[in-house]
Amino acid sequence: FRDPKVVLVVRMAPTVIMGKASSPGAEAISSSLVKDEEASRASLLLAFYVTLLAVTNIVVIIPTARQYAERLGADETFSGLTISLTPFFTVVGIFLNKWMLRFTSMKTVLFLMAFGGVIGNCLYALGGLIKSKWSILIARSLVGLCAAQVIPPLYIAQAVKIQERSNAMFKYQSAAVSGYVLGPLLAWALESFMKEIHYENLFLDSDTIPGWFMACVYLLLMLKVFIVFENPPAISPSESREGYAALPLHGFLTCLYMICAVTISNSMLEVYLSKIAAERWQWSVRATSLYIASVSAFLAPICLFAGRLAALVQDRKGIMILGPFGIIFSSLLLDFELGTFGEVTILTLGAVIILAVVTLTKPLIMSVVTKIVTPELKGFTSTLTIAFLCLGRGIGALLGSVMEPKTVTLAHVGIFGSTIILTAANYSKLEQHHSAS
Repeated sequence: FRDPKVVLVVRMAPTVIMGKASSPGAEAISSSLVKDEEASRASLLLAFYVTLLAVTNIVVIIPTARQYAERLGADETFSGLTISLTPFFTVVGIFLNKWMLRFTSMKTVLFLMAFGGVIGNCLYALGGLIKSKWSILIARSLVGLCAAQVIPPLYIAQAVKIQERSNAMFKYQSAAVSGYVLGPLLAWALESFMKEIHYENLFLDSDTIPGWFMACVYLLLMLKVFIVFENPPAISPSESREGYAALPLHGFLTCLYMICAVTISNSMLEVYLSKIAAERWQWSVRATSLYIASVSAFLAPICLFAGRLAALVQDRKGIMILGPFGIIFSSLLLDFELGTFGEVTILTLGAVIILAVVTLTKPLIMSVVTKIVTPELKGFTSTLTIAFLCLGRGIGALLGSVMEPKTVTLAHVGIFGSTIILTAANYSKLEQHHSAS
């Protein structure tokens, strides 16, 4: 009942609440509330779509990044840097977006970031024409800077009720997971298209077409933001300064570590699987792309189903339940020397289960972050959480390109083990704040 429109409805015509409008004025206000709810739902869906595009934009180049970098005179480390720079600069973009939100609306920020995405992808596509390996680094940095990854969780924190927030976070995570599926699928489709038409030059080939395609997608995003997106309810700046003393520091730092750690696992495994498929199994770009997409395809339905059950289990309990599964199935990442077929089977099974654990853990952590603080601190905590999430993506992509079976196994055991220990040690600090909304 903080919303003045709702208060006005109650005062003018209480029967509206029961579904019986008794005056033209009350009917008009009720109709306005319905329209606001529809606009909020459309904006939330667009926020999920922004997440889908951001992740897709990161992973769509993974299958071709190595050969593109080598074509421009770079080595394997440089290609790994090309992939990992985007998440690193996404962290910078998060704080840039937060600073911009002090002066302008969320809709304006999102529109400008979409425009930056167009420019960054065009520059990446022009790398073959420019013949400079540094041009693709600059392009991927710009793509990360303009990813607008802080916008979706901020919108959820400000516009979604606390009872529905865990479910919304699972849908947000489903959008991110879908990006991990859509990216490799797009890479496969675009590679197949270029091979089919037998057309390649410095301007357009299988390495540059992902850039041109994503530039067109972000151009359409600008139009959607302009037409569909509506700003969420604002939080009073004067209220925002009052709650910092009440910030549960131990619980919040635990959440920041956990979101970074599990995202490192996600990104590391994605790049590691691509590396193994290309180097050890000698698969083509198209085969590798389809394999990565197939591994990730199981995750989105799991996440959507888990979102419906989110209300049945406390977030912090869910984190502790999932951790042991991650530790146990990390052993499947080891090299058992069973030949190509056996290795593909065992590694795929382990990767799917570990990625499922990570996919379910992330939204639980992000939901906890918005619940352990006062309403005025949701924007601050959500911003830092997404920054650490994107930092984890960058670190994971860099590590995945140099990992071997033993090291990747030990890394995952350490990630899930530390998550369990920290959650147990700070269990009481992860409890919902009495004024959370």
